[in-house]
Amino acid sequence: VVNKNGHVLDLVDYEKVVPKSHMTGCKDKIIFFENNDYCEADLIINCTGYKVNLPYLPENYKFEVIRDMYKHTIHPSDTTLSFIGYIRPVVGSIAQLAEMQSRFVSMVWAGKVKLGSEEELLREIEAEKLKYREFVQTDDARKQSLVEGYDYLDDMARTTGTYPNYEDLWNSSMREWYIAVFAPYNGAMYRLNNQTDRAQALATMEGHMKGS
Repeated sequence: VVNKNGHVLDLVDYEKVVPKSHMTGCKDKIIFFENNDYCEADLIINCTGYKVNLPYLPENYKFEVIRDMYKHTIHPSDTTLSFIGYIRPVVGSIAQLAEMQSRFVSMVWAGKVKLGSEEELLREIEAEKLKYREFVQTDDARKQSLVEGYDYLDDMARTTGTYPNYEDLWNSSMREWYIAVFAPYNGAMYRLNNQTDRAQALATMEGHMKGS
């Protein structure tokens, strides 16, 4: 089973999901895997992904992989052109990344986040490519949309000023600081700096602490 949801690890631990290696073939209902392993299956779901194809873009705007975009999101030659939801985390949800990308883009377009020149953006893009080339250990185009989700979210949060200000939380309320620091990872943490959203964000995070 290949799944980006971290809870699948719990299901493996509870022996409700059995992990297998790569498939090598099948005959009738028998599925063969590497290491001479096999099992019987009633249904196979192929999650083959898709190829990015944007034929309507001008030639000088077309790109092969989403890593060619600044923060995997904004076109370096035209910052009014953005691509949201094209990256996928190794573990986590695409929607979570897309929400942060949306916040980033809206803040750039509103002038709240300033970007450098095209040359500066291209230098940062190349640095990110090198980082993720070492991370995924392949130039396979299919894997060039993979990011380490939590690292990516934290980086985007720092760029947009939405990374939690733990010192402010400590000075405001030790209880709020405790929830923010010890609650399981949750996207609500990136709402803590906004006073309007803080109470709801803390309530969401506290709810995730129950039973954990």
